[in-house]
Amino acid sequence: MRYRDATDADGDAVAAIIEAVFGEYDGCTFNRAAEYPDLDRVASTFANHEGGFWLAEDEAGRAVGCIGITRTADPDTFELHRLYVLPHARGTGASARLLAQAIRHAREHGAHRIILWTDTRFHSGQRFYERHGFVRLPGTRVLDDESMSQEYRYVLSLDAACPAGSALSASRSSRSPSAGAACGWPSRSIHGRHRTAAPRH
Repeated sequence: MRYRDATDADGDAVAAIIEAVFGEYDGCTFNRAAEYPDLDRVASTFANHEGGFWLAEDEAGRAVGCIGITRTADPDTFELHRLYVLPHARGTGASARLLAQAIRHAREHGAHRIILWTDTRFHSGQRFYERHGFVRLPGTRVLDDESMSQEYRYVLSLDAACPAGSALSASRSSRSPSAGAACGWPSRSIHGRHRTAAPRH
């Protein structure tokens, strides 16, 4: 598995991943034009919010996973978006490696916490986040989207103790450029909800 920064040309690959994952869940609809216009300039959109977007690729160079992160209105808080991995690439460590890179980015930009929203139907994703130290907060929100989504909110404190083997722990142990390169990341990254102003999920 290889990992790299996304470019604006990767929108179609990211859309294909999201559409495939949504297809695993009843009632989840992917409408790129209406709800994901930022995919047309995916790298620039995330960079414009002091964030980043990354891909996991298989040996043939096909994108099999993705993740993004942006700074919120609270300068101490970043929001995680779009952690999706195709079924055949699950269990390879790709999700954890992508998450560790997003956490590392937030740390390097002074964040103290990361939040995310995840669909209530995504049970395996919720278990993944909880294994990596995210805590689910009370309540849900309902989106006015084609999937009629309800979402849970999670928060990860970057100042808390690291769960053993978690992506939070990995982000702390691989902060130098040389360590990042050893993990399969370029030593220099690109830093350049459903509106262009900010990514949706």
